[in-house]
Amino acid sequence: MSFRQDVLSEAFYRQLMREELSAEERLRFFHSRVPWARSAAGIGLHVEAGYTDGLRRMIELWTRMGVVVKRPGPADLAGVPEQLYVEVQRGSMDIVPPLSQTGT
Repeated sequence: MSFRQDVLSEAFYRQLMREELSAEERLRFFHSRVPWARSAAGIGLHVEAGYTDGLRRMIELWTRMGVVVKRPGPADLAGVPEQLYVEVQRGSMDIVPPLSQTGT
């Protein structure tokens, strides 16, 4: 069985919780959830590289993926769960390739 957990960014969560926004605006933020593991696809076995290269990439990305926390959903908005998963402290998932070592 496959399980994918979608999360709400912290900025979108704050907007979702703003009661002065219309229900339609708030629901737009709720429906903008994304997979937490996005940008980490292909970790592990690579066709062009080895398994260890994939593991090294994951080690590099791990500290940038942020943390997922459970936060209360808005009580006044139908269709939104009581508890939401929100990602916080996510950094850039871009990995700059190592500089080539030319021996100079």
